[in-house]
Amino acid sequence: PRYIHIGCDEEDGEWHVMKSKTRQYVVVRRGEVWKYDFLHLVKTCESLGARAWAWSDYGWYEPRFVKWCPKSVVLSNWYYDASLAGFDPKAATGLDRVRLEQFGQLQEEGFDQIPCGSNYVGWKRKQKHLDADDAIGGLVKLCRGVISKDRLYGFLMAPWATCDTRENVDFIKRGADLLMAAVG
Repeated sequence: PRYIHIGCDEEDGEWHVMKSKTRQYVVVRRGEVWKYDFLHLVKTCESLGARAWAWSDYGWYEPRFVKWCPKSVVLSNWYYDASLAGFDPKAATGLDRVRLEQFGQLQEEGFDQIPCGSNYVGWKRKQKHLDADDAIGGLVKLCRGVISKDRLYGFLMAPWATCDTRENVDFIKRGADLLMAAVG
């Protein structure tokens, strides 16, 4: 394959791992151990003639990530606007701001990107009885404004639904339609 996705997301050791009520066993790597493992995965992909492709969340918590991550790695930052912060990095706060600013930072550092959006309905949208049909369009607009065409390899849609019910399959298809409409 031209690309091998190596994951490396949600390894913050807190919310996604330690606070999970469903995981019985966890491995949390941090600092130099995480970096060593990440670079090992990248080298393994390259030894097979493929480019490594990874999630870039680690950079939200470790700003030096973009300095030592090889530029050969295709990175996917993700933002779903689940908290209704919008798509203006200057107006967003906290982790929403960090996530939104990372698209521009990855561009500045010379990374090829495949941003990821969703039609997943986050807790704040649920409280307000809102869908998330607008989120992928906002993400595409933002990314096309901060990522150069030669570094923007496409977009991902992550609806976060299983395929076990007709309702979920329809939701996934709706996400695909929203993505196609957003990218034109």
